[in-house]
Amino acid sequence: MSFTPVAQRVMNEFDWSNIAVMIKKKHFPQINSDRLLEEFKKFLFIKFIDRDIDGNMYSPSFFVDEVWHIFMLFPKGRIY
Repeated sequence: MSFTPVAQRVMNEFDWSNIAVMIKKKHFPQINSDRLLEEFKKFLFIKFIDRDIDGNMYSPSFFVDEVWHIFMLFPKGRIY
């Protein structure tokens, strides 16, 4: 997956460790958290590139949506 320089910086600087722990321990212990995080990043990238801010173009899969909810639990890790 090839990100734009800005998107790559955001993806690299975000602390994904809390989300990975939550995926493994509380939500989906049977699923590879690294793969699920990659799918989540791809989804964010597609929405970013197509400027789908209001959510009218793309809907996440069940698992990506669950990661989104976990992501929202850790606002200090996000970059603004």
